[in-house]
Amino acid sequence: MLARPNPTRLTTLIDHEEVLQHRNLFCPCYDPCLDVALAQHWTSWTCARCEFFLSGHGLDIDIDIEVPQLVSEDLLAAELEGTAG
Repeated sequence: MLARPNPTRLTTLIDHEEVLQHRNLFCPCYDPCLDVALAQHWTSWTCARCEFFLSGHGLDIDIDIEVPQLVSEDLLAAELEGTAG
Protein backbone atom coordinates (compact mmCIF):
# COMPACT_ATOMS: atom_id res chain seq x y z
CA MET A 1 0.00 0.00 0.00
CA LEU A 2 1.38 3.39 -0.97
CA ALA A 3 1.54 5.66 2.07
CA ARG A 4 -0.07 9.04 1.65
CA PRO A 5 -1.35 11.57 4.16
CA ASN A 6 -5.05 11.22 4.93
CA PRO A 7 -5.81 13.20 8.11
CA THR A 8 -9.30 14.36 9.05
CA ARG A 9 -9.80 17.78 10.58
CA LEU A 10 -11.14 18.09 14.13
CA THR A 11 -12.63 21.35 15.34
CA THR A 12 -11.72 20.83 18.99
CA LEU A 13 -8.52 19.79 20.74
CA ILE A 14 -8.14 16.25 22.00
CA ASP A 15 -6.83 15.54 25.49
CA HIS A 16 -3.34 14.06 25.60
CA GLU A 17 -4.84 10.93 27.18
CA GLU A 18 -6.91 10.43 24.00
CA VAL A 19 -4.15 10.85 21.42
CA LEU A 20 -3.72 7.13 20.78
CA GLN A 21 -7.47 6.82 20.19
CA HIS A 22 -7.18 9.36 17.36
CA ARG A 23 -3.68 8.95 15.94
CA ASN A 24 -1.21 6.23 15.02
CA LEU A 25 2.08 7.79 16.16
CA PHE A 26 4.06 5.05 14.41
CA CYS A 27 2.40 5.37 11.02
CA PRO A 28 4.71 6.17 8.09
CA CYS A 29 2.32 9.03 7.26
CA TYR A 30 2.26 10.61 10.73
CA ASP A 31 4.71 13.40 9.90
CA PRO A 32 3.15 14.19 6.51
CA CYS A 33 -0.32 14.25 8.14
CA LEU A 34 0.97 16.59 10.82
CA ASP A 35 2.36 18.79 8.04
CA VAL A 36 -1.08 18.89 6.37
CA ALA A 37 -2.78 19.83 9.64
CA LEU A 38 -0.24 22.58 10.33
CA ALA A 39 -0.29 23.96 6.79
CA GLN A 40 -4.09 24.21 6.88
CA HIS A 41 -4.10 25.70 10.41
CA TRP A 42 -6.29 22.96 11.86
CA THR A 43 -7.07 23.06 15.57
CA SER A 44 -6.57 19.30 15.73
CA TRP A 45 -6.82 16.18 13.58
CA THR A 46 -7.54 12.47 13.63
CA CYS A 47 -6.45 9.40 11.70
CA ALA A 48 -9.84 7.74 12.24
CA ARG A 49 -10.77 7.58 8.53
CA CYS A 50 -7.33 6.52 7.29
CA GLU A 51 -6.69 2.98 6.04
CA PHE A 52 -3.40 2.83 7.97
CA PHE A 53 -5.17 3.68 11.22
CA LEU A 54 -8.05 1.31 10.58
CA SER A 55 -5.68 -1.55 9.74
CA GLY A 56 -3.49 -0.90 12.79
CA HIS A 57 -0.38 -0.47 10.61
CA GLY A 58 2.61 0.35 12.80
CA LEU A 59 0.89 -0.59 16.05
CA ASP A 60 2.42 -4.05 16.30
CA ILE A 61 5.18 -2.83 18.64
CA ASP A 62 5.25 -2.53 22.40
CA ILE A 63 5.06 1.01 23.71
CA ASP A 64 7.07 1.60 26.85
CA ILE A 65 7.17 5.30 27.60
CA GLU A 66 8.64 6.57 30.82
CA VAL A 67 7.50 10.06 31.69
CA PRO A 68 10.30 11.96 33.43
CA GLN A 69 9.56 13.40 36.85
CA LEU A 70 10.21 17.12 36.58
CA VAL A 71 10.16 17.76 40.31
CA SER A 72 11.18 15.20 42.90
CA GLU A 73 8.43 14.13 45.27
CA ASP A 74 10.62 15.04 48.26
CA LEU A 75 11.18 18.58 46.97
CA LEU A 76 7.50 19.00 46.19
CA ALA A 77 6.52 17.79 49.67
CA ALA A 78 9.06 20.15 51.25
CA GLU A 79 7.72 23.10 49.23
CA LEU A 80 4.16 22.29 50.22
CA GLU A 81 5.22 22.16 53.87
CA GLY A 82 7.24 25.38 53.51
CA THR A 83 10.55 23.74 54.44
CA ALA A 84 12.29 23.85 51.05
CA GLY A 85 15.31 25.90 50.77
